[in-house]
Amino acid sequence: MDTVEDKLGYTPEVRNSAEERGHVNEISSKVRDWMALSGETSGGDAAVNTCHSVDEQREKYYLIRHVWSIYDVREGSYSDAMDNIRQRLPDDGWNVTKDEPTNSRARNPQIVAVHEKSKHTIVIEWAQRRNDPKNELIKINVDSRCMQGTDGDDLGRS
Repeated sequence: MDTVEDKLGYTPEVRNSAEERGHVNEISSKVRDWMALSGETSGGDAAVNTCHSVDEQREKYYLIRHVWSIYDVREGSYSDAMDNIRQRLPDDGWNVTKDEPTNSRARNPQIVAVHEKSKHTIVIEWAQRRNDPKNELIKINVDSRCMQGTDGDDLGRS
């Protein structure tokens, strides 16, 4: 039988899910600042998600995901925001693994990066080719690695 480490390729860090949610929210906040855009955001806060490869029931292992977007920009430009992110990620310890259009029909610009120390991943996509140009937005997805919850950590409701 494969161990958790075999399935993931690493040993999950033991960390309280509330602390990890806070960390992922901090990453999202940094990205928002780097974009230097004034606009509306959607998506709420980071949340506990299932680490599907090792714990479908989310009894012991979890990951934190924060999916959000910025739209209806009043100050700044989407293009400048993507350039700002490209410049700032490496300075903050992120290794950019992809910076090219998506494989979709829209061919939207996309940046994918992994943090060198924490191994968090970030996917940033500028949805520029939409039916109505007023509906342009930048979508951001920040994920932690699979983590092991602490004793008493409520992974189902946090």
